[in-house]
Amino acid sequence: MRKNMKIVHGIPIRDKRRLFKCSECPETFQTQKFLEVHRKKHVRIVPIQCNDCGEVFAQKNLLRRHQAVVHKGIRPFSCKYCDKTFTQRGTCTKKWEPVLL
Repeated sequence: MRKNMKIVHGIPIRDKRRLFKCSECPETFQTQKFLEVHRKKHVRIVPIQCNDCGEVFAQKNLLRRHQAVVHKGIRPFSCKYCDKTFTQRGTCTKKWEPVLL
């Protein structure tokens, strides 16, 4: 994906540093929000299980996204520069707006 943005679209890729470290495991994240969402995995009170594959999630919204993407093959987001589609908003378009020189 990143290679596609740089080579096909000529859009520079920003340096993404992972400055927020989980205190429970070696994972690191780009934002405090991503870290907070991740931390919920470590304190899973009521796991929610996918009926199709058995994978377990800490939040209902993560299960719904998993079911749509993995089991239904839904790729609702598309690149405004090419015909590629993606499972997450911003994977292609939002974060990689062209830089005017």
